[in-house]
Amino acid sequence: MDRGATRNLNEECLTHWVRQHADSLRGYLWSLTRDAALAEDLLQETFLRVWRQRADYVEQGKERAYLFRIADRLVIDNRRRQAIRKTSVIVTDSEDDGQEQPIEGVLRDERREQLDAAMKNLSPIQQRVLSLRYFGELPFEEIASVVGCPIGTALSHVHRGLEQLRKILTKSGR
Repeated sequence: MDRGATRNLNEECLTHWVRQHADSLRGYLWSLTRDAALAEDLLQETFLRVWRQRADYVEQGKERAYLFRIADRLVIDNRRRQAIRKTSVIVTDSEDDGQEQPIEGVLRDERREQLDAAMKNLSPIQQRVLSLRYFGELPFEEIASVVGCPIGTALSHVHRGLEQLRKILTKSGR
């Protein structure tokens, strides 16, 4: 489809988008909120906004970046309104067959808590770009589009964020 062309966002198209992108969006939203219920609410709000604005939708790139841009703005708006208190949520692996040894679960949870604590030391933009990259699985071009910066700047934020995480985790003995 041509850039800037109007696209009919019907129910079938939205259903496809939900199936294609909901898991990545959910992971991204959880990575920023650390609250599974809030992430789910923001995910639903993302698709609700898409549906409400379907008549005005103009394709200007990849729908994935469009969805992440909406989700990203919802997180920012939510933080402004509620001053969210971040908490660590224990997430169980979907592939867990119940055979995990107790010590493995404790170690996994400890590593997750250390990463959560380290992420809190990053700037908000570094948290966002790392979450888009590793939880949202977005390519750098789309990350730049979502956060509204040149691709080089997005790459720089990711690089500096990873370096800072490496230093923090090395200091803490991880």
